[in-house]
Amino acid sequence: LGVDMVYMGTRFIATQQANAQPAYKQMVLEAAAGDIVYTNLFTGVHGNYLRQSIEQAGMDPEALPEGDKSAMRYGSGGSSKAKAWRDIWG
Repeated sequence: LGVDMVYMGTRFIATQQANAQPAYKQMVLEAAAGDIVYTNLFTGVHGNYLRQSIEQAGMDPEALPEGDKSAMRYGSGGSSKAKAWRDIWG
């Protein structure tokens, strides 16, 4: 059963019990399959991100460059740039 629940995970984000930001919950509810953007820009590893969150961070989801792993900073550098899971939601 554990594997079956993986497919259900996103559905639980919008519940009252979920500890997610209200804006993220609403974005998940309004999103469709076409709103998923697959990119490695934010972490260096390909992942799925919500188009609206990319747009809100001031980027064009249709023109994202490839991520440069040599420039990735995995520590807490304190950068004010948009970051995956804080500003760019998937």
